[in-house]
Amino acid sequence: MKKYTLTLVLVLFFLATQIRAQKNTYFGVEAGLKFDKFHVADSRGLMDTKSSFETLAYGFSIERELNEHLSFETGLTFVTYWQTNKFKGSDEWTSNNLINTYHIPITIRSNISLFGGKLSFVPAASYVLGINGNYTSWGEGHETFAKSSGDKKIEVYDAWSSGKKKVFSLLGTEISLDLRLKNDMKIGLSAAYYAGLNKVLDILYVYQQTGEPQYEATTVSNGDYFSLSLGIKYPISRFWQ
Repeated sequence: MKKYTLTLVLVLFFLATQIRAQKNTYFGVEAGLKFDKFHVADSRGLMDTKSSFETLAYGFSIERELNEHLSFETGLTFVTYWQTNKFKGSDEWTSNNLINTYHIPITIRSNISLFGGKLSFVPAASYVLGINGNYTSWGEGHETFAKSSGDKKIEVYDAWSSGKKKVFSLLGTEISLDLRLKNDMKIGLSAAYYAGLNKVLDILYVYQQTGEPQYEATTVSNGDYFSLSLGIKYPISRFWQ
C-alpha cells in the first residue's frame, strides 16, 4: 500500500510543480453516490438480483489542460463496496461483504464549449487502478439462519464470503456538465459507469426451502458501479504562471 501511495504523491507533485505552460492546471474535490452492480447465479432462482445499498464515493483530482479541447486527469478516490442480497418475498437482508478501496484514475477528458465557454459538456474515458484497502465481512465463514419467503421458510446452511483481489482494474466512461465561474473555477455535475476487469468479492450460499432439496447461489462483484457526483475545481496553475 505504501508504494502505491508514494507513486501517487510523486505523480501529483510532478504535475503541480513541473508544468509551467499557459494552460490551466486544476485541483479538485468531488463527492457523490455510487450504485453497485452484482452478478447473481442461482439454480433455484430465489435470490433477489438487485443490489441493496448506495454508498458514498469521494476524493480529489489534478486536471491538466493539454489544449482547448483535451485534458488529462488523475487523483485518488475513496470507494466502498457493500454487497448484500435477500431472497424474493423477504424484507430481510442476508450476509454482507464490505471492502474499502482506493481508486487511482487515469482519465482523458474532452471539452465541448457551450454558451461562449461558460458551460462545457465533457465526455471522458478512464482506466482505474483499484486497491483493496481492507476486508470486513458479516457472515464470513459458516453460519446458519432462517429467512421467510411468503409462506415458506428458507434455511441457509452456509454463507461463505471472501475478498478476491488486493489490486484490480476498471474501465470507466463519464459525462459531465462544467460551469465556469470567476477566476476560472469550475463546478461540475457528472454521471459515470465503471466496469471491472477482475472478480473483487463474492458470497456463496447453500440454502434449502421447505420441502425442497438444497441449492447453491453466488453473488459476485467485479467492481462494477454507476455514480452521480458533484465536484469543484480550482486553477492552481495561477500560483506559478
